[in-house]
Amino acid sequence: MIYGGELLSLKPASQVLLCASVAEAEAAQLLFPSLVAVAYDAEEQLNRLSGRRVVVIWSGTNPAGTPPQVNSERPPDPSGALSAAHSPDLLAARLYSLGASEVKVLEWDVTAALADNMAPADAIAFAKKNAVVADRPPADAPSGPENVDSADSEGNPVGEDTQAPFPPLEAYLDEPDSYYVNEHGILTIEEGKPAHLRVAIDNTGLSHRSLPVEKVYGDWPQPSNPFEGRLIPAFKPDWMPEVLADFAMDQAECTGFDAGMLALQCVIVAAGLASDEITVRVRPNQRWLESPRLWGMIIGSPSCGKSPSLNIAMREAKRLNNKIIEETRARKADYDLQMKVYEAQEKAYIAALTKGEPAQKPMKPDRPADNQVYVDDITKDAISEALRGSYRGVLLRKDELAGWIEGFDGYTGNKGNERQVWLELYNGGERPINRIGRGNMVIENWSASIIGGIQPDALMRLAGRLNMAEDGLIQRFLPYWALDKRDESDRAENYDYVRRWESCLSRLYAMRCSLDHIVMSEGAQRVRQEANDWIKKINRAVEQPPAMPEFLAKWGSMLPRLALVYHCIESADAVREAVDGELSEETMRRAWRFLHEGIYHHAREMYLLVSGTSGSNAPLKSVCAAILANDMQGFDRTELSQKCSTYRTAIRAKKEEIIFSLIEGGWIRGLGNPDKVTKQVGRFAVNPLVFDGRFERRRAYEKTLRAERLERMKMNFHGADGADGSAPSEMNQGLG
Repeated sequence: MIYGGELLSLKPASQVLLCASVAEAEAAQLLFPSLVAVAYDAEEQLNRLSGRRVVVIWSGTNPAGTPPQVNSERPPDPSGALSAAHSPDLLAARLYSLGASEVKVLEWDVTAALADNMAPADAIAFAKKNAVVADRPPADAPSGPENVDSADSEGNPVGEDTQAPFPPLEAYLDEPDSYYVNEHGILTIEEGKPAHLRVAIDNTGLSHRSLPVEKVYGDWPQPSNPFEGRLIPAFKPDWMPEVLADFAMDQAECTGFDAGMLALQCVIVAAGLASDEITVRVRPNQRWLESPRLWGMIIGSPSCGKSPSLNIAMREAKRLNNKIIEETRARKADYDLQMKVYEAQEKAYIAALTKGEPAQKPMKPDRPADNQVYVDDITKDAISEALRGSYRGVLLRKDELAGWIEGFDGYTGNKGNERQVWLELYNGGERPINRIGRGNMVIENWSASIIGGIQPDALMRLAGRLNMAEDGLIQRFLPYWALDKRDESDRAENYDYVRRWESCLSRLYAMRCSLDHIVMSEGAQRVRQEANDWIKKINRAVEQPPAMPEFLAKWGSMLPRLALVYHCIESADAVREAVDGELSEETMRRAWRFLHEGIYHHAREMYLLVSGTSGSNAPLKSVCAAILANDMQGFDRTELSQKCSTYRTAIRAKKEEIIFSLIEGGWIRGLGNPDKVTKQVGRFAVNPLVFDGRFERRRAYEKTLRAERLERMKMNFHGADGADGSAPSEMNQGLG
């Protein structure tokens, strides 16, 4: 089964609606919420329907374009392949042969019925009227591929019943290299194993929670957990370029650090190593250029390991930095000798002028630039020295960002322009630096990528001392809430992943752009427009905490910068001589998914925290609890109002915010076309992963809580009558 298989175990006595596609199964489940709708694949076995009452829902024409046939005389296909091109009578015969107690065939376009907003009651009435009971095949008639006459090389009959079964589930669990458990607790099998494992699980009746998500639930995402302290989605490796994701996930498994934290740290390190000479044109007809310059902020307690994980991300940057320092030391030694020669020549030149003798003025040697890959001494003088004579920019590391920010003169109350100096590091460009007693100099490109960490308490203290909405400093950072460190693994790191990532960074540092600038492909431009539309939509649909709109406003530059960093990483990983080519739609979309599927939720929780409104997701929790308690496979707004008083009593804007948050959190998705008048989708399907066991304890708790409330309501309604054993009143009898 590719949809609905998990419900077969949850509802063992319910009638089953067998559909030819996931879309039809989703629609059928919404129209028949008390039944179990499943989709089937021609290559999947249907053994789990043994003993069940089944209704085969068949569209007006099948994918082959021929009309469906019920109870026809056409013999079964000797190949035995049950594809959608066969008539439903073959499928009925197959189901009977597998032990189905009753099979009916319903010719009906269920997806069209849902799109027309058919009510569940009308759907039930239609099905009862039009479903046709399929005839059972004669006892001696062939009923499917398992009875087709065939023999092996030794003359023994071969069929489904006589073939050796697939190895049991335990056969794969005994092979340590054939599976791993990902961060969601989902058992993931190596390529080539899932099909066998699926059959083993179907035959043993084990939960589909043991299957890879993408194999069971199609493209449904992992739902966020609204019942935790923060509504933050789990990190997804496909948010990152492959070489980075492999490294981060491997290091996270070995060390126990949060994979998402490591990934963001690696992204910022890559941005710091890429030269600012590499730019991307944001708009095709304007000279709006962005460089690979990003700021990242890891938020978490000391137990999450912000600094140790940053040490891992910085390993190659440190190696490059040490190499450059040695090269700079050699150049400075030559410079010192040249300065001694110059000083001697200058003395002779002055002496000649004093005597009136002709003399040639000596040329003072240029001081070599004190280039560095990164600096952790975040002072204006240290950064000035690192940036002098170079256009590429620098990487700044600050383990505790709070102390750095609190030291700004703009925040301590001292007069000066230091705050503005730091803010301009985000934009880049030329900047004069005045050094008291040492003269002035001009930095060609005052630019830096910054990575650091901060504790939640320090973040709240910092927010209380400045107006975040007007300041704009915090909004320059990509925030990430890090999970506490897990127990580390005893295995060694994957050297291939380490070598590939560190080689990629080494090449990235040396790469230049072979073009004036990188251009976005048409597909990348479409993604950028989608991003702009999404930001407008979410600002209208969701009441944002203070300073959050200003953060979203900076995504216009953040997205192309992030996509450019990804493009640079991919170019270096491909061992190209230079960064060139178009910025592809795939790369742009990956960067966009990281922002709106990941960073958005981390940022929202951060701004909720600093604004003192971190409990504002209580209505969303109530709605999610109602979905779990009522086993809602789908609903419309009216049904949700009936099941959840919080949603029913909310104002219209809050209701739409809840729906939007459910969609963004991966709990639901809209079905059918929006209404022509209201412009809203009428019905919603619930993510099957909501019921895969992850929220089982919460689900049981909510069911118990509602049962207790109902019992108290009954007791209060009965009053003294009946509670003490006396005869109940007429009203009490009506409740009976």
